[in-house]
Amino acid sequence: MINIDPESSERDPAILRTLARERQACLGVYGSTVTPGCVAVGDPVLIEVS
Repeated sequence: MINIDPESSERDPAILRTLARERQACLGVYGSTVTPGCVAVGDPVLIEVS
């Protein structure tokens, strides 16, 4: 869920309200694999925005 802080587990309903108001409640994320393999908790992950 996009309204839950992954570090504190606290919920912020304002995020969903803003999404509904600004984006007609539509959100998506696209991803691709650069190097196949396993990802484990604690592994570094690089996110590039295009």
